[in-house]
Formats: sequence, structure tokens, C-alpha cells
Amino acid sequence: MSDASDPDARRANRAEHLRAAEARLDLLAKPPGALGTLERWAATLCAAQRTLRPVVADPAALIFVGDHGAKLADASLSPYPAHVTASIFRALAAGTRWSCAAVFGQANDVRLVVVDVGIAADVSAVRAADAIVEVEHRKVALGTRDFRREAAMTAAQLDEALSRGSSVVAPVAASGAHTV
Repeated sequence: MSDASDPDARRANRAEHLRAAEARLDLLAKPPGALGTLERWAATLCAAQRTLRPVVADPAALIFVGDHGAKLADASLSPYPAHVTASIFRALAAGTRWSCAAVFGQANDVRLVVVDVGIAADVSAVRAADAIVEVEHRKVALGTRDFRREAAMTAAQLDEALSRGSSVVAPVAASGAHTV
């Protein structure tokens, strides 16, 4: 069985690349681990790209936005009421004027794609207000159900959510985004 079709072989191969990247990072002119999270990200990027010299070309950040049913059923589970999710989505869509994610994206030449996959409000009229941001409407449901009492999603909803997520990621990757 080839590496491409064997999940265990793929995991082992990723682990080998991760160890090699961590070893290389430890040899650089700095104390091992001194860069904290940045080093972990660098090692992960090396493992994902299967190289010790990863490339970040035309990066894209995808933010999938939705409400979870437990929060909708019991507001005490979150410091923010459910309507805040829709407000955050609108702020992200507004781009650099209101969103730190968009400001970060613009400063670092990172494309920002904001996706409604399950906001418990109608945000279908929201459009991107800034060139750095793209807005996608791929709502599966108005939030999920309360997972404390039942499955958050049906199997069909999960399949649909994964399909809609893929339908956003695939064209971003195909357009040249090397790092998503």
C-alpha cells in the first residue's frame, strides 16, 4: 500500500517531517524553543509541506463563523450573547476599518475569507466592504442544536457542512494560495 493511501503511513511521514523540522529549528542561532508558538507553527508548516524550507506564497486566512447550540440554549455558557456572532461577522466583512483580522491580513498580505456556516441570524445581505476581505454565505443551519441534550448536527448536516467548507477551501487553494 502506498504512502498516499495508507493513513498510518501518512501520519508516520508527517511525524518524521515534524521531528526533522524541530531538530533543524533547534540548531538555529537561538536557544531551543525561544520563539515559542512561532517555532511550533514553523515546524507544523515544514511537516505539512514535507520540507525543511517551507514557502508561504499567497497566504489566505479562512474564518468560518457559526453559533453553537449550547450557547443558544444557555446564555451563561458564554460571556457574549448570541447576537454578537452576527456583529463580529459584519465587522470582519467591513474589513480594515473594524476588524483586527483584516488589519493583520492587509499588513501581511494575507487574503481573508469570512464564511457564514451557521450564524443564528440572517446575515445574507452582508457583503465585503474592503478589497482585502471576501465574504461567503454557506449557512447549513441557524446554529447547531444543544449538544448537551442531543447531537449538535445530524449526519446529513455534518456532511453538508464539510462539503460547504471544501467548496470554500478548494477555489482558494486553486487560485494559488499556498498556505491556508
